[in-house]
Amino acid sequence: MIEIDGEIHTQQKEYDFNRDIVLNRLGLKVLRIKNQDLDDIDAVQQKILEAIF
Repeated sequence: MIEIDGEIHTQQKEYDFNRDIVLNRLGLKVLRIKNQDLDDIDAVQQKILEAIF
């Protein structure tokens, strides 16, 4: 699962952490990408590929 994290995520770190635990228990891996990282789409694509393989 890929999640694009905006500014709100700096205020809800505990919620995100607990949500990731639940998702992991369901067999899902969470890949978080910050909004500002989208400025370098090649790096984002590389991060996704590394997470897959």
